[in-house]
Amino acid sequence: MSASEKDLGDLHSALATALTARVSSAEAPAADLAVAARFLKDNGITCTPAADNALGELEKQLEAKRSRAKLSAQDKADIARVADVTHLMH
Repeated sequence: MSASEKDLGDLHSALATALTARVSSAEAPAADLAVAARFLKDNGITCTPAADNALGELEKQLEAKRSRAKLSAQDKADIARVADVTHLMH
């Protein structure tokens, strides 16, 4: 006996509701987030980063983190000088 379309729809809705509750928890484990991401992907749900949504904000934060992590030529020269001085001290 196969499940009816209504039964499958109800299951889909229950899964979406359960995943929403788990992901909304501040302590959702990475596995729950991965399952939710896969559920969205499998259902063709996407989001384009924009100034007025959470994905856009995440994109801005990641870009700021990347730019802070990049060393300028001057930073590299300063690090090399400190390394040379430290080497002479040993």
